[in-house]
Amino acid sequence: MLGVGIDPSNDFRVELLTAAAVDAFRGFILFHHGAPIAFNYAFATGNILVGAKMGYNPDFAQLSPGTVLFFLMVERLFSGDRFRRLDLAAGSWDYKARYSTGTYQAADVYYFPRNRKNLTFVYTHAVVQALSDVLMKSLNFGMNQLGIKGQRKRALQARLKKFRLFPGSSSR
Repeated sequence: MLGVGIDPSNDFRVELLTAAAVDAFRGFILFHHGAPIAFNYAFATGNILVGAKMGYNPDFAQLSPGTVLFFLMVERLFSGDRFRRLDLAAGSWDYKARYSTGTYQAADVYYFPRNRKNLTFVYTHAVVQALSDVLMKSLNFGMNQLGIKGQRKRALQARLKKFRLFPGSSSR
């Protein structure tokens, strides 16, 4: 939605090459008449593939390129690749609930020495996160109730295109 695609930096390229050299990376790009319209990549941990990032060109949304690529990826992975499970990773996107066969609890754990500076940082973060969660849930609920969530998303994408936040877009 924000035009953030595959990281073009050299550091990321090195990360992918390093992972690919030890068979710990899979990447997929869906093309439509020679133009890339969706991508998905994942990193391996043993025989489990963990989804890292996916995206699609919103100009092709009516073709459901993300869904098409997801199914092609799953078909490829489980028809002879070495993986026994695809972990869709953290997040609450609709496709994860729709296509998953199970869930598990996971957490990121951070340790901060107990001092005034770190306590202030942690508590401030917790308050801002809680307020953000409440605001986003309220906005999503309201837009879903009014049936305008998809319309608003497309309007936001159109505005962002004006500011060249989507690759290949032009300012007007």
